[in-house]
Amino acid sequence: MAYLGIINTDYFGYRLIFGTIFMFLCGSFLHKNNNITTNKPVKYILIFSCLLLAATFFYSRLILPYNREVLIGLILGITILPLLIKLKRTYLDEFLGNLSYGLFLSHYLIIFEFEKLGIHWSFKSISLMLLFSIFLSAIGFLCFEKPVIAWRKKMRNQHN
Repeated sequence: MAYLGIINTDYFGYRLIFGTIFMFLCGSFLHKNNNITTNKPVKYILIFSCLLLAATFFYSRLILPYNREVLIGLILGITILPLLIKLKRTYLDEFLGNLSYGLFLSHYLIIFEFEKLGIHWSFKSISLMLLFSIFLSAIGFLCFEKPVIAWRKKMRNQHN
């Protein structure tokens, strides 16, 4: 509904979990079946996303904040993930994967702070935002998520 302009695209199409939860679900669906042609939910989301993206170039009413950016990211993610799944997992891959959700959660805090400080968008400021976001995500993972994961595994092993 956000991509059609019925509800706010900033809050419900990009910024809050309501508008992006389906992206995480696509990743989850791809984890179980990474074949886009046989994975019907992902295949239909990919087709619908491509149609919506194309529509933004033909219908000015659909040129809304973040529509194209999010749709391009979703389309690229759906097409690239099945290829990445086939690669051998490494420590770096695992670590970056663990940072991804924290990065999603923290990047807006960094953007807000930069805007509050009056820092304008440039290659340098975007690079700094990215570095600060990765740093914040790493702190969140190492200080909170990693201990919780270890605790969960310990609890699970005690019940087996």
